[in-house]
Amino acid sequence: MIAILVNMLIMGTILSLVSDRLTRQRTALGDLSDALDSAAIALVRPDGTIVHWTRGCTELYGWTDTEAVGRNKHELLQSRATEGGDPPPLSADGEAEFLERTRDGIELNVMERRRYLQRSGPDPVVVLKMIALPSRLRSTNSASN
Repeated sequence: MIAILVNMLIMGTILSLVSDRLTRQRTALGDLSDALDSAAIALVRPDGTIVHWTRGCTELYGWTDTEAVGRNKHELLQSRATEGGDPPPLSADGEAEFLERTRDGIELNVMERRRYLQRSGPDPVVVLKMIALPSRLRSTNSASN
């Protein structure tokens, strides 16, 4: 009888420790997810179709995730390379500078960093991190004046 009680106490302690650890890991993962969602990060397919759009993207460009997901990122934002021409292909890591339009027509100068991720199973995905270059923000109205 004593052996059964000791085993039950040991099992209870182990379950309590595992539960506590899982709770801490879940909290840390939630914090990390919230931090990443605050940055302007989009996940796109190699053809540019948006599969994930963070709150940071919504704050930068004005398009909600519901409006952006399923659309081509460079078409949605009317992206064009600052040096002229079309945006470079998304098939390789790197960075490029673009002029892009927000939902309300403001033209932003944006640095886009991309990382091509070949995943096992599902199709590959490209992680895009956009950073507005604040000193170069301009409105289409002020550019035409």
